[in-house]
Amino acid sequence: MTLHRKIAVASLVAALLPTVSRPAFPAEETPPAIVIKQIDIHGLKRLEDATVRAKLKAKEGGTFSPEVLREDVRELYRLGTFEDIKAESEPFEGGIRLAFTFQERPIVREIFFTGNDKVKSDALKEQVTLKAFAALNPSAVSDSVEKIRRHYQSEGYYLARVVPVVRVISPHEVNLIFDVEEGPKVWVESVEISGNHVIDAKKIKKAMPVKEWWIFSWLDSSGTYKEEEARKSVEAVRDLYYNEGYIEANVGEPKVALSPEKTSLSVSVAVEEGGQYRVGEIKVTGTKVASEEEVRGRLIHKPGEIFRRSDLRKEIGQISDLYNERGRAFADISPQVLPDAARKVVDITYQVTEGDETKIGRIRIAGNTKTRDKVVRREFRQDEGDTFNSALLKRSHQRLMNLNFFENVEITPDRRAGTNIMDMKVKVTERPTGQFSMGAGYSSFDKLTGTISISEGNFGGRGQLLKLSAQMGSRTRLYNLTFREPWLLDRQIGGSISIYRDQTEYDSYKQLSDGVRLGVDKAFTEYVSGSLGYKFEKTNVFDVSETASPLVKEQEGRATTSAVTAGVTRDSRDNFLLPRRGSRNALSYTFAGEFLGGSNEFHKVVAGSGWYFPLPWESSFLINGKYGQGWGLNGKKLPVFERFFVGGINTVRGFRYGDAGPKDESGNRLGGTKMLVFNSEVVFPLVSEAKLMGVLFYDLGAGFNAEDPVAYDSLRHGAGWGLRWISPVGPLRLEWGYNLRPKEGERKTVFEFSIGTFF
Repeated sequence: MTLHRKIAVASLVAALLPTVSRPAFPAEETPPAIVIKQIDIHGLKRLEDATVRAKLKAKEGGTFSPEVLREDVRELYRLGTFEDIKAESEPFEGGIRLAFTFQERPIVREIFFTGNDKVKSDALKEQVTLKAFAALNPSAVSDSVEKIRRHYQSEGYYLARVVPVVRVISPHEVNLIFDVEEGPKVWVESVEISGNHVIDAKKIKKAMPVKEWWIFSWLDSSGTYKEEEARKSVEAVRDLYYNEGYIEANVGEPKVALSPEKTSLSVSVAVEEGGQYRVGEIKVTGTKVASEEEVRGRLIHKPGEIFRRSDLRKEIGQISDLYNERGRAFADISPQVLPDAARKVVDITYQVTEGDETKIGRIRIAGNTKTRDKVVRREFRQDEGDTFNSALLKRSHQRLMNLNFFENVEITPDRRAGTNIMDMKVKVTERPTGQFSMGAGYSSFDKLTGTISISEGNFGGRGQLLKLSAQMGSRTRLYNLTFREPWLLDRQIGGSISIYRDQTEYDSYKQLSDGVRLGVDKAFTEYVSGSLGYKFEKTNVFDVSETASPLVKEQEGRATTSAVTAGVTRDSRDNFLLPRRGSRNALSYTFAGEFLGGSNEFHKVVAGSGWYFPLPWESSFLINGKYGQGWGLNGKKLPVFERFFVGGINTVRGFRYGDAGPKDESGNRLGGTKMLVFNSEVVFPLVSEAKLMGVLFYDLGAGFNAEDPVAYDSLRHGAGWGLRWISPVGPLRLEWGYNLRPKEGERKTVFEFSIGTFF
């Protein structure tokens, strides 16, 4: 100020004091207040006078304060609109008159790029902080230059230079031009490590974000030098050493050397390793709510083992979880790490400040424009007034995500100031739940199939499911209408009804079934639920071939099935679509009899158990087993359409539908009265952002006739690989299976794909 960013307050007060009549005050008395009589604004071209006055804390009629005036000038500069601000003053009518004179910055009318042949202007515009018709702000221009340069670096143009050019087109308007000199593309030819003795250079380079160029760099964006990745590489190498006990390790800044042709560069990193430290004494202090033994049970380190910083971080988190699960949301875990250079050990003392018990306050839900609040609240495992429990909050998050109504769910604790009450903000990002989809599948049984469905998974925002679907293939016509209410009468009892028609052409006969299913289910505990269902179905077995087995010929004609099914399920999977941990265990029993109104009489038992285990790199391992058995009653046989057909994408992959079970003399697949199936698979991400996974699997299983024993030697073996994609129309599976011990007439490989659930 001229007061150009500097206000001559002392001279101003001196000029005013003689004009003010006042009694003599003791030296320690405060001088009289100076009143601002008038504020004048000068120099504005675009901004309104009122806009500036609204920003001022100094007001006409108010008391003058040098501190307030300085703050006003600072705030006006922060707007970025003004090149210069002058604040001047003079005595006026027994008080003071302030005058602000502004020099406005020119407006940027348009932004252009020149010299950018390799990168499109639209991509560069995204890096520019300034926008058209905003004031020309030098700091924003500098920031934009740096962002454009870094963008070029990310594309491999390490030598790119960017120069901003301001072209005046009128007294108050300019065009901003970013002149780019792209230069050649520069690849990271080599990453060199020096000073390392205990950790191999290959392992160090693997930990670094900066990577050498290789033939598939176009897939993973490796081989380009980025300054941010270089900085992260230093920390990554340091972490690598710290996690191996080398807490004295020193990692130098990366040094970059260009090749003479300026088409490649080498990155060198120097390391000083130091000595390796092990864990000495471990102490725990401050425990009351949890015992010292419980805290020690959450520790990873043991005396004598290598000290690892990553384990220290995990221990802090695990001890915090222990207290969070006990209602101590504000427990403080402070590890005191004391290295002893002479003994090369680290003594660790965990100082615990437990804090007071925390209660849940208000639960506020945001982002649910369609889904009703009660649908979200009923999945929450904690109510207002409950003791805070982080494990239950994590479970609440899992349940909300498993609804499949939301792209994302954020549960943010918010402590009320000065209290031990924690409010919860639940922010959901809704996903489209209404779908009209058309798709295709391929199976060994039905060949190419087409599907069409109209569904609403969150009908009316109440969490209800309404779905109409049709599937048509060379052998199958399936039509289904389903409605499900997960909370009947706002109680945790689900109800469903399905009406369907199923027309299928098997090897030696055709089958037409029309039916209705009714079901109710209830959760008994957090993971255990029970279900009770009823099915009434009319079935017609017709066009039976002369070569059909006696079993099929006996069941030719019309029959009715009236059956009741009871089941119990324990499901602790962390995610229903992409589980990585937990298990699903289910047992069901079905009874059909004449006294229920049907002609078929049988009962069936099916038991299944699948367990998921997390692996590194966001991968998972599944082991799944399933056993089923059915019996005819009162001299009747188990209906052919109730038998177990083993083989295919949902049982033993590498076999066609039913090929891993009994067949008649003509090779027609009959299905078994018993089945035993085991599946094992590893699922790993290919493109995480697109939810595209790869899978490797090994299956074994078979179907058996009633008189055949269930023996391991009779099980069929299949293995293979596949792709899985959580697509907009549902989970998509593409799998190639190999029959490891093919019999005469069986295929060695089977390819299948489908849209539907995974194991």
